[in-house]
Amino acid sequence: MGHRDPPGGNFAIHQLAWLLARPEVTAPVIGVTRPRHLADALSACELELSADDRAALERAYVPHRVAGFE
Repeated sequence: MGHRDPPGGNFAIHQLAWLLARPEVTAPVIGVTRPRHLADALSACELELSADDRAALERAYVPHRVAGFE
């Protein structure tokens, strides 16, 4: 999938859909500064990613340590 807009949608929507589908993510914080951002977030709630799309996003994800909590 890469970091370009996938066929039939934009990359931000696919990223949000992947995040929302992860069971360990219970409360994603999604910033909205433009009406388009809200529309993207709502579209992500309805998008079901294919197994190939999920795998591509998993490969691109780099885990980070939690910061700010001890």
